[in-house]
Amino acid sequence: MKVNFTMWQKALNIIPEVSKEEWDQLDLVSRWLISNARRGADHDFSFSRLAGIFAFRDHAFHLELGWL
Repeated sequence: MKVNFTMWQKALNIIPEVSKEEWDQLDLVSRWLISNARRGADHDFSFSRLAGIFAFRDHAFHLELGWL
């Protein structure tokens, strides 16, 4: 499974229609972006969650302080 930056762009601009075969070939981030868009999630909110995950991973997020 390789990173598909083109699909990331599509998922941010539209809700792409993908077949089962295409879905199986997508990387994790592409799947996440498409599934969130399909649920009607607001992309800004989705990206803030993703940013929080990355900050937590890098030990830069503290629940009591927020972003550092």
